[in-house]
Amino acid sequence: MTQALNDEYCAGLWRNELVTTELCWSGDRHRNTTNLPTVGSGTYRAPSWSWACQDGPITPFDTRLPTEILPRIEITECNVKTATSDRTGAVTSGELRVSGWLATLQAYPRNPGDPLDLFFNGKRLQVVYEKCIVIDYTLSSSQLHFLPVQVRKPIRVLNEGLCWIVSGLLLIPTGAARGQFWRVGTFSFPISDLALTDQEELSNLVNEPWMEYETDCGDGKYITSII
Repeated sequence: MTQALNDEYCAGLWRNELVTTELCWSGDRHRNTTNLPTVGSGTYRAPSWSWACQDGPITPFDTRLPTEILPRIEITECNVKTATSDRTGAVTSGELRVSGWLATLQAYPRNPGDPLDLFFNGKRLQVVYEKCIVIDYTLSSSQLHFLPVQVRKPIRVLNEGLCWIVSGLLLIPTGAARGQFWRVGTFSFPISDLALTDQEELSNLVNEPWMEYETDCGDGKYITSII
């Protein structure tokens, strides 16, 4: 398949499609959320940004909507190491270094099984959580980072008219190096649910002082790494 696609295999994903489709897979939306694993625990199998790190079913990113996808991150490095020279074999480590918009997002649990209370850009979000956000791990902190990977050009959302849709990753710091993260979930929000009117507003948000990044590139963009 590598030869047929003229592409690079990256721990179960394909390099040329990472931003437009591959990275925005999500875990099982119907799993028991009261007994999720802890990120970084257990025997290493794949980086957190690959579906191969998950036990159980995953959902690929839905590409059926007839609208253009606009990438909102640039992948500057994709380093995957395997146990042998076989690129499709067992993975020993994997790191993505990306440049793009980044924001803080606070997620507070209510009661077990209830939706999360989400706070973003200084406001409490009023969204349909079970459709918009999937958490794959037990969270040790309410402090998350929100990485928009792509936006879809305006599509018609029920009762809201035309609306931008932003999709991306939820991250938590590894604590090993500043600006280094684990992926712990995904999100897909209509821009209106974020109390924004246009996707360009993602470049100018009110972020919390605990926000982490590797390098500030200006214009609301930061360099981070995901392992």
